[in-house]
Amino acid sequence: MPYEIALRQVAPRTLAVAQARVTSQTLVPSIRPLFDQVYKYLDEAGVKERGLNVIVYWNEAGRNLLDSEEGLVMEAGVEVEAAVPQEGRVRAVATPAGRAAGTLHVGPYDQLGKAHEAVRAWCAEQGHALAGPNWEVYGHWNDDPQQLRTEVFYLLSNV
Repeated sequence: MPYEIALRQVAPRTLAVAQARVTSQTLVPSIRPLFDQVYKYLDEAGVKERGLNVIVYWNEAGRNLLDSEEGLVMEAGVEVEAAVPQEGRVRAVATPAGRAAGTLHVGPYDQLGKAHEAVRAWCAEQGHALAGPNWEVYGHWNDDPQQLRTEVFYLLSNV
């Protein structure tokens, strides 16, 4: 799939998240349990106004922590109208804000890596330095994997 990359000024999104430190081997199996924790908390807290699912990867500029021994901090959560009080492992955070490069991935989640590769390659070609954090905003569920829509963003450095 050819990806159209665009620069955008992005505003922060308020999220209720659960966090884990992951490596490339533990990333995929960690996602569902983190979302389950958040949804359980939101159900128990009576938070009805919810937006889209989001995963934030707190990488560092110039590093690939996902493939390191220490791993990278990942936060999986749900957009909420207002910050929620911390309860166990669930807490309120905001997505990064500022200038970002992004693209839309249409198709199965197991192909999202191609969108990430496309954004990183485009940034390198265009001379845009990555600040570190990147995130995915998942569209509404569809039983047809070819109809799934996920936005992929990379925060850019101000240098």
